[in-house]
Amino acid sequence: DTDTPDTDTPDTDTPDTDTPDTDMTDTDMTDTDMTDTDMTDTDMTDTDMTDTGMDAMTDVEMDAGDEPTLLIFGDEFIADSTFAPFGGSNNAVTVDTEEFTVGAASLRIEVPTGGYTGGTYVSGSPVDVSMFNAIGFWAKASTDTVFNTFGIANDGADNAFQVERQQTPLTTEWTWFVTPIGDPSALTSIAGLFHFADAAADAPYTIWLDDIQYLVDDTIGTPSAAFGTVETTLGLGETTTSAGHTATFPVGDASVQVFPTPRHFMWMSDNDEVATVDDAGVVTTLSEGTAVITATFLGEAAGGTLTVNVDPSSGPTAAPAPTTPEADVVASIFSDAYTAVPVDTFRTVWSSADFSVEDIDGNPTLRYASLDFAGIETTGANSLDLSGATHVRFDVFSSDAIAVRFKIVDFGPDNAFDGGDNSEGEVTLNAGSDPAFVPGEWNTYDIPLSVFEGLGLANRANVSQYIVAATEPGAVTVYFDNIYFYSAL
Repeated sequence: DTDTPDTDTPDTDTPDTDTPDTDMTDTDMTDTDMTDTDMTDTDMTDTDMTDTGMDAMTDVEMDAGDEPTLLIFGDEFIADSTFAPFGGSNNAVTVDTEEFTVGAASLRIEVPTGGYTGGTYVSGSPVDVSMFNAIGFWAKASTDTVFNTFGIANDGADNAFQVERQQTPLTTEWTWFVTPIGDPSALTSIAGLFHFADAAADAPYTIWLDDIQYLVDDTIGTPSAAFGTVETTLGLGETTTSAGHTATFPVGDASVQVFPTPRHFMWMSDNDEVATVDDAGVVTTLSEGTAVITATFLGEAAGGTLTVNVDPSSGPTAAPAPTTPEADVVASIFSDAYTAVPVDTFRTVWSSADFSVEDIDGNPTLRYASLDFAGIETTGANSLDLSGATHVRFDVFSSDAIAVRFKIVDFGPDNAFDGGDNSEGEVTLNAGSDPAFVPGEWNTYDIPLSVFEGLGLANRANVSQYIVAATEPGAVTVYFDNIYFYSAL
């Protein structure tokens, strides 16, 4: 999604390139805004780049009087690295010996008409890049366009220390780009050396990159960092995280914004007896009261606060037991009451939420904290034929959300993501719904699938994604239980 999602109510035909997109419900990757790139879903069978005959990964070059550099791509990617495509990507990435600006070759990336291109170059062993403060490269495109996303520290399985830059303008002339890498001291052991993702309405076109390297740039100044100001109410023993982390650096005469993960910040709670916060920015509630979470970034105070009100009565009890006869259940995604179908994941890698399965009064329950959007998937051989179903039923609880969204995505007759025949329908559940969504209690919804069809779901033979989202991105905790499809006939 990204699968790399964008985050509006999805438009499966018209990509956009806004950054960052903050209406985070468009998460099925049928749209092509690549700004939400938690891209850790990779196919690691990839192209092996180890036959380049170049120096070992840990070799750092330094000429007399120069700052150190670590060359990732010169005329080839350095030894002991592989290219891992992101899930659902459509890649044509090659070494181009006809177009280059340094040496004898460049990295050529074809941006496709449909879908997106994206992947990560992964080191065979972790690399320490903490001696650098930036990554730099030359870039151009076959037309004036925008490079949606590139970054570091995403190896396809772990992106805890990821830093990304988004919406970088490219022209048809070679241009040198320097991008700060967040807090370098956090980057002592990364395997994801460089990743990218791109898609746009004006595709197809070509992007060339050359001389990709980690470096020290003395023109980088003191950054201004921030995260979203949010107030939330949680029960005891619950967790949450902040959202919307940014850092803006002066780089020479320019200003460059990057998107670091919480691991690049130093976190503090003003009341550790009520709630603590760890190095990853995960807040855990301990007792009744209020705690305010703040942070610094590279020694400077970061803008934003996360105010956590702990109310022991705010957490849910067990969801109500469903009463649908098992014989009528076509497919159960998650429920103690029925036999479940195989589910790929309850939190896709492109999701923006903290996920856990909580035991509530002996009842397993899906919990999405700091929910922006989250994807549940049953893809490929696990896709569901719901042609015989008439309704979807689920229970949802939140003490702090005023509305939630629920989307169903079908991958079409070809049963493939972004094959041109995907369709989807999404409902918003709020105070005006029937029944109304009521914060602080379990809400049971029994929705005819015809409602989703009226909202754009054209097929139901290869249903592959079920996307839950909040209308207050990153600020709420939402619980789900008893998600299943049944026939009322």
